[in-house]
Amino acid sequence: MKLNPALDQSALAQAFAKDQRLQIGDFLDQPDALRLAAEFENIDWRLVLNEGKQHFDIAPHQLEAMTPEQMSALHRAALLRGETEFQYIYKNYPVSDVAEGSGLTSPVLEETLKFMNSADVLQFLNGVTGCSADYCDVQATRYENGHFLTTHDDNVDGKNRPFAYV
Repeated sequence: MKLNPALDQSALAQAFAKDQRLQIGDFLDQPDALRLAAEFENIDWRLVLNEGKQHFDIAPHQLEAMTPEQMSALHRAALLRGETEFQYIYKNYPVSDVAEGSGLTSPVLEETLKFMNSADVLQFLNGVTGCSADYCDVQATRYENGHFLTTHDDNVDGKNRPFAYV
């Protein structure tokens, strides 16, 4: 896996410095991006949501056991909370957490985690942001109809997140 060689770190750094946010198009070399996108069709997505400060992680087998009425009620409750407080509901696959726990079974995701934490990527991202991150926490997210994430800050205790990326 490799970075797109056409990326201009200096121009990206200037854009980031101006707005403190940035969209980097075509971050990966195209063949790697396509391989990763194909792998996302083969993973067991979990539904994640919160209620206040409590995080819920619903496994695929639990989702399959839910009735349409239960799923609808879950979504409605999240939407209502999202009107007045921090709220999220979307599908994810926590690559870093799975790697640290039971271990990744996907060679592509294992390669992606190693790549995102390689010296080349960390140096590139640190050069763009001006931060000194030493680890990329990797998760895949999938937003489907009705999924959302309200305005928030990714500063999570113990995660040392000077910036977030999607």
